[in-house]
Amino acid sequence: MNALTSAQLLAEATPLPTWTREQKLEFAIDALVVADRPKPVIYNTVRDIENETLDLDTVPVARTIFEPIAKELNKHGIPTGPTLGAVMRSLELTRRQMHELACYCNEDSEVMLGTQAMQHLAHLIDFPDL
Repeated sequence: MNALTSAQLLAEATPLPTWTREQKLEFAIDALVVADRPKPVIYNTVRDIENETLDLDTVPVARTIFEPIAKELNKHGIPTGPTLGAVMRSLELTRRQMHELACYCNEDSEVMLGTQAMQHLAHLIDFPDL
């Protein structure tokens, strides 16, 4: 039988914080605000995010608005992997909501500013059923 270290015992005994969906969305907004300082960041949009056949667990968050969001969620103890699917589950978003946040077709552009996503995230907090 393997003996657990005190750090392992503490990790097992320490419950993960529980955050509401609204709080997680606020963390996402905070991540984009911080990333935009001292100057706005230009992120890649995501092609075909609305396509149901696209496995979002295979699409990396790198260079998209979801990269700083995933880091922020992890910082708050919300385990979030480096894929769009992981972020979608962590933020409790639907595929349609992910589409509204980051699809290239929204502005017909391959890039976007974090401020655009912040507005969509704030809208999801005010109108959670959209």
